[in-house]
Amino acid sequence: MQLFSLRNCTVLLLILLLAACKGEEKPVSKEEAAQMASDLQASIKKRNATKFNEAFDVEALMERMKKVASFKMNVATVRGVAEGFKSGQLGTELIRSLGKGGTYELVKQYEKDKKQHLVFRLFGSDGKMNYHDLELVKKKEQIKVADMFIYLSGENLSTTLAQTMAMMDENYDSMSKSERSKISDVKKIRRLLTEGKYDEANKLYQQLPDLLKQQKMAMIINVEIASGLGDEAYTKSMDDYEKAFPDAPNMYLMKIDASILRKDYAGALKAVNQLDSLINKDDLLDYHRGLISNLTKDKEAQRMYFERLVANKPDFAPGTLELMVHYLENDDTDKAVPLFKKYQANPDADKDQIDALFTLYPDLKKKVG
Repeated sequence: MQLFSLRNCTVLLLILLLAACKGEEKPVSKEEAAQMASDLQASIKKRNATKFNEAFDVEALMERMKKVASFKMNVATVRGVAEGFKSGQLGTELIRSLGKGGTYELVKQYEKDKKQHLVFRLFGSDGKMNYHDLELVKKKEQIKVADMFIYLSGENLSTTLAQTMAMMDENYDSMSKSERSKISDVKKIRRLLTEGKYDEANKLYQQLPDLLKQQKMAMIINVEIASGLGDEAYTKSMDDYEKAFPDAPNMYLMKIDASILRKDYAGALKAVNQLDSLINKDDLLDYHRGLISNLTKDKEAQRMYFERLVANKPDFAPGTLELMVHYLENDDTDKAVPLFKKYQANPDADKDQIDALFTLYPDLKKKVG
């Protein structure tokens, strides 16, 4: 699961300085929210970070940080948050998280407490997934993002930032010079994770101050690092996180992987369904249901989930591929042929997969010409 915002914002809290601008918050209409969603999705699809980079309203975010802060926030540090969002690193990190074939798509739009919300699903090319719930405001006739609930962290971005600032405010003076110097390594860890260098990222993570590693966002970074270190390390990191935060809402997202690693497929399916209820709802989660059904050898359920997925998400290349393979494995080549042609025409299609299918299923190659 990608944690671009949490990793990135930790650095911003510590090393950046700039002031925020003021403005009165106004309500956002459903039509304005829908247009904002369309603009954000189109921008990210083109791998252009500009729209997302400019989306956050710094003052609105800071006001929400003040509401959850348990201490008087240091002005210089708060200004650091402003610089981070103005410099646009979140959008850039989001695009890096997606990879070449990943998607950032609107799942739903809803209203709560007279505020318009947009829920986006991040699905990386490596299969990692996250959800962002954006709270919208209008400032000077521009639609902006006031805060973002990150499903993988289980809390609002404002809460994560305020808690991290509180930790630094309370403990920074007591840290040794060596410990302070290690804090900026969070940025290096982020870069290494983006490059898939998990061992190097782990070495730097282990050298971070213990106070920082006890924070929720740091423990989630540890889970992501462990995902590239093997099943044992990955399972342990998730167990440690669950013990520290047993009631965190993001556990549904984490429990999918954790349950599969433990071969608790019923638990994995339950976690998917719980997540779907929380999102209310996401058709793409049938992809995970289908994969879990494949692990349990339930061919009937597997076919049902993948057929429903392809019907609801026809442009989702991994879903088309899974249904096609299911047909081929069950000697239903005629149904696989139109799916293959559709998959082959998809710009996100994996060319190596196509070659492998021809090798494994020679009849398919004959029928598609």
